[in-house]
Amino acid sequence: MKTKYPRGVLSVTDNGGATIDRYTVVFEPQNICGELWYPMLTMSARPRHPQGVGISSTVRQPPRLTRHDHPISFLALPVGCQHLVDDYLRD
Repeated sequence: MKTKYPRGVLSVTDNGGATIDRYTVVFEPQNICGELWYPMLTMSARPRHPQGVGISSTVRQPPRLTRHDHPISFLALPVGCQHLVDDYLRD
């Protein structure tokens, strides 16, 4: 699925609710100490809710899709997730 993402975003996936951190956003790699690392956010539908999930991490390789993961457009993310991604990109 070829889709347009905000500048800095490589992929957006939805695992259909298989886990609480249902949505994953992978960002363009960053050079850290001569190696490429991929920042990413994993989120529930309401990442800023007291019982929500919004976790940032950095990995050496982009995560592989599981049988539950499906690429989605950025606009298909819940609004709270879109705002968290926008804030992450601003920082």
